Amino acid sequence: MLAEREAAKYPFLKEGLILLEGLNFGLEELAGPAFSKVVDRAKDRVIEAIVSGEASSNIVDPQTELLSYPIAVMYVTLVSEQFLNRRFSLSEAVRAYSLLQKEDEVRILDIAINEFDWDIKEDIETIDGDVMNLKLSFSDYLRLAAGFHEPKWKLVNRKMENGYVALTDKESARLMQVEVEKWVNERVATPSDFPLPLPLQTRLDEIRKVFEENRSKLGGSA
Repeated sequence: MLAEREAAKYPFLKEGLILLEGLNFGLEELAGPAFSKVVDRAKDRVIEAIVSGEASSNIVDPQTELLSYPIAVMYVTLVSEQFLNRRFSLSEAVRAYSLLQKEDEVRILDIAINEFDWDIKEDIETIDGDVMNLKLSFSDYLRLAAGFHEPKWKLVNRKMENGYVALTDKESARLMQVEVEKWVNERVATPSDFPLPLPLQTRLDEIRKVFEENRSKLGGSA
């Protein structure tokens, strides 16, 4: 199913959230053998965030990938560490960026407009040999690029016309990474505290162990 695969790639898509809401699995059901692959992938997403800072973007099984995301979020909220929240949010955003770079401008436009409400349009021109496919409003650009320090992102180094900043597809995907990081962070910001069935708790304990082993070298407070 195309919608399922797209939602597996991008958990922030509205259609993906609708798919997940329709499934509504309980913790006891998720702890059963039928969901062991899903729960293992959820655990791995959090551990990948801790160890490498980027969740894998290799989607072998779309359903497993889709279902693993909310469980990974649950695990992060149960660990209840701000440092892990930030690390996980960035990891998922980098994963999304890796996938978004492979999309054409039509898909980038669709996601930017329908998911993040950007004021963006297709308008192709070549600047210094680079094909600029998209134009993003000045206000959206300033909001999204505010944290970037590379000279190329400074407004004085950008082509701006009639209130719009010219962007390549890849640059648009990079700005979207900012939106995804914010979106994920909002969903892990509230700590959780509730009992888990043993199979889920075992994986949470493994996550906590890896987090503690890596905390100091990653710069998190002890």
